[in-house]
Amino acid sequence: EMKRAGVEPNAVTYAVVMKSYERAKDWKSALQVLALMKTRGLVVDSRAYTAVMNACVSSAQPDLALELYAEMLQASLKQPFKPVMG
Repeated sequence: EMKRAGVEPNAVTYAVVMKSYERAKDWKSALQVLALMKTRGLVVDSRAYTAVMNACVSSAQPDLALELYAEMLQASLKQPFKPVMG
């Protein structure tokens, strides 16, 4: 809908979407949004990574969460990862 209105989503917009996917435990959609942010050249911060990692952990995808954590550290983002348990 934003695009139809001529407004481009920014990093904050994507972060809100990823947080929603985190709460829904929808790791696949959260991961797609993360990839879209990278494709569009947006800055992916530690909050974005953490939302996707939490979605992975809460959806029984710990290996993927660890891969993302390593990627985040490699990008020099040092936000502590606080996984959602359950």
